[in-house]
Amino acid sequence: MKTYKSVDYTIQQAMVDMAKSHKGGAANRPDYIIFDGVKVKTSHWMVVPERFKIKVDFLSAPDTNQGMDIHVDAGYVELEKGERIKTLRSWHNPKYEPRFEYTGFSKTQKLSINNVYTEQRGDHRFEEKWTENAGMIVEPQCENTFLFRCSPGHKTPPDYDALVFSVTIEEE
Repeated sequence: MKTYKSVDYTIQQAMVDMAKSHKGGAANRPDYIIFDGVKVKTSHWMVVPERFKIKVDFLSAPDTNQGMDIHVDAGYVELEKGERIKTLRSWHNPKYEPRFEYTGFSKTQKLSINNVYTEQRGDHRFEEKWTENAGMIVEPQCENTFLFRCSPGHKTPPDYDALVFSVTIEEE
């Protein structure tokens, strides 16, 4: 597998290069790159029970410009008042508790976790993911808990401690 260095590529340039070098689509290539010697992802797919509970703990200092998405494939996350949504975006804002949990359902038993962040361009503020040096280091902690270390796109070199959170999945 080719390795990439931050002096030559951004994470996204490296991801595109890796995708182009693997013929046959996503099924035939890794879901990560080796970037500055570290295994880096832009999205992390997880196998979950059909009915699940997801617990998220933000562990780094609050940063209103960074957060995470939980995207459920063929299903939903159920909010407190019963509303069902396919993608839950949560910002690491000091106004909110650093821990939350929800239940959900996935017919395919899959969900993805993504790093999200805001960027200011001129007078406009944009919510982004998968740009420039946006990337995640995913560290399994035990069978159903993962630690995510996330860099926003504008950090050069990447800063994987800019947002740190854990995700635990349990059967509901």
